[in-house]
Amino acid sequence: MKRKISLGAIMLLGAGVLLNSSAFANPSQGARCPNGYTANFSNNVLKCSKTHRELADVICPTTEAPLNLELVTRRGRDVCKVPGMPLPKDLDTLPKARCLTTNGSGWTVEKDLDGSTRDRCVRTKTEYACPTCSP
Repeated sequence: MKRKISLGAIMLLGAGVLLNSSAFANPSQGARCPNGYTANFSNNVLKCSKTHRELADVICPTTEAPLNLELVTRRGRDVCKVPGMPLPKDLDTLPKARCLTTNGSGWTVEKDLDGSTRDRCVRTKTEYACPTCSP
């Protein structure tokens, strides 16, 4: 014998689950973000987020051998030149070192200010986590 469940009963059950106090918990009811995440509560929504910077090295564009380029660290933006060739007076005529990562998009070159270190590629990422409820 088959049992029929009415649409009304299913909707009532669903509403009961959605209106459960833990589904809409707020910080005063014990909802909190996991350790290391920042809590942001607005419009009755608790959002947990953590922002971090990823770093990668800059590289020179790939060329055909024997013209592989070498990185020249300088004040401002690093450039690339042919090994053994003298630097031109106007370094802005040389190709710029760039970000080439296989790790997604959103990378930008962050140049060092005094030329003492290599430029680097930087990307800011934000992770989100679900809030937890404590009794």
